[in-house]
Amino acid sequence: MQAARELFFERGFGGTTIEEVAAQAGVSKVTVYKRFCDKETLFENCVRKEIGRLAEAFDGGSVHPSEGLECRLNDFGMKLMGFLTRANYVALDRVLSQEFAMMPELGRRLYQAGPAQSRAKLAEVLAEACDEGILACEDPVRAASDLLSLWRGAIEVELKFAIRRNIDEATARDHVEHGTRTFLRAYQPRQD
Repeated sequence: MQAARELFFERGFGGTTIEEVAAQAGVSKVTVYKRFCDKETLFENCVRKEIGRLAEAFDGGSVHPSEGLECRLNDFGMKLMGFLTRANYVALDRVLSQEFAMMPELGRRLYQAGPAQSRAKLAEVLAEACDEGILACEDPVRAASDLLSLWRGAIEVELKFAIRRNIDEATARDHVEHGTRTFLRAYQPRQD
């Protein structure tokens, strides 16, 4: 998995072969195929592993639920932005857009393995906050989409188009915290 992850992130899906993954991992090509069946499944597993790291923000991550919703959201947002703004991810994202157009099934599988799971996990946390009266939303999945959009914003686009070369932690934190505060204001319960 580590060898595949490094190669996929460096060269993209189309630029990586099973033979290269096997050679870098020090195993045979047959071993890779036995374990993962095909390159698409191997790539999907790499994406799932990355998404699992993001889920730590809510599942035993660095912020305990008792520290408050804003803290938990900011922690998740920072982990997400840390992942999305890494140079190797930005490069991979540029390549994947083209590959998904040619291989829509791969795009669907990776969407389900990555962004859909992140949004679902975030929606669970928001639904709990709504149940507790901390937030007011009719559709937690849509609310999660709103928050993800606020976090990603123009920074991700600027990185993709090479307007920015990187983003430092202070800028990312400021961006995430602003997005979280904006979201919380929009979804605060109405005071009658």
